[in-house]
Amino acid sequence: MPLPSRTSARRGRPRDEAAAGKVLKAARELLAEGGIAAVTIEEVAARSGISRPTIYRSWPNAKAVAMAALMEPSPSTKPGGKPRSLRGELKQAIAEMVSAFSTPAGRSAAALIASADHSTELAKVFRHHLLLNGRERVLAILRAGIERGDLRSRLDVEVAADLVMAPVFFRLLVGHQALSASLADTIVDQALGGIAK
Repeated sequence: MPLPSRTSARRGRPRDEAAAGKVLKAARELLAEGGIAAVTIEEVAARSGISRPTIYRSWPNAKAVAMAALMEPSPSTKPGGKPRSLRGELKQAIAEMVSAFSTPAGRSAAALIASADHSTELAKVFRHHLLLNGRERVLAILRAGIERGDLRSRLDVEVAADLVMAPVFFRLLVGHQALSASLADTIVDQALGGIAK
């Protein structure tokens, strides 16, 4: 899915992809060093060597630059081998989510999700990229579990997906407890106690 920008909504000079790459690299570095507050158009321009007018031709503000930087493809962190059970697949999916959001970039992403204007096209793509793709993975695992007979046939998979994913985002956004390495095991074990056959 292409990343929306100002240039996608109007005609004119095409975006310089080399300059865009420098801008996004600078934004990722700033996010890692200081979070959302560190990403300003001035700082991005200074670090990337790209002028402010050039940045503004592609993004309306610093928040949009940060969102685009966080959506850049990154190397897969999925471990090798396929889990052999519903429990194993769910634990792997939730553990990867916990791991991703435990990083400085992940915490920045959560802050952007919480503060974004969801009426904008970029915010919609950002939300889909960071949240809904993971949810689709969990839904697929649950549906496969129903087909194998591991879960009740009349299970509401939408609610079940919310049940196993929500604790991660609640801890992330409220901050009352840490996203610990053991959280995925605890969530899945307790959830399956209520939804498994």
